[in-house]
Amino acid sequence: MSTESIRPTGARTATVLERAIARAQEGAIDSKVVLWTLAASEIVFINQGQPQQDEFPSAPLTVKREGSLFMAVFTSRELAVGLLESHHVPVHTPALEVLRRIPADSGLVVNPGSRLGFELPSDGLRAFVLDVLETNVAV
Repeated sequence: MSTESIRPTGARTATVLERAIARAQEGAIDSKVVLWTLAASEIVFINQGQPQQDEFPSAPLTVKREGSLFMAVFTSRELAVGLLESHHVPVHTPALEVLRRIPADSGLVVNPGSRLGFELPSDGLRAFVLDVLETNVAV
């Protein structure tokens, strides 16, 4: 039986990242797998205006929690739509490009307000990005 026939009408297919988040929440996979999946995924962030090609977003949506700043990103445009205002633009981009450029004192919140979300504080984010960038692979 095709999964297409059992999906509710109008529902979109979950992204691989959303599936990884759900599996980690169930305890079926390790959180490191989710982070590596994130790094390999395309994400959406909300910005005030369209950033130039190689420019880091000048005014991305951020969330402040307990004195810490987190850049908000989303696994799909549909999850970001509820937070869009007239001056906001949803920007699709490879996650690793965003992860590399987030300021050292900022963390990351994926899908804020969604059950398929998580937070990564700045120190954990920096450690993970360094791990990704310093991993040497012979090809």
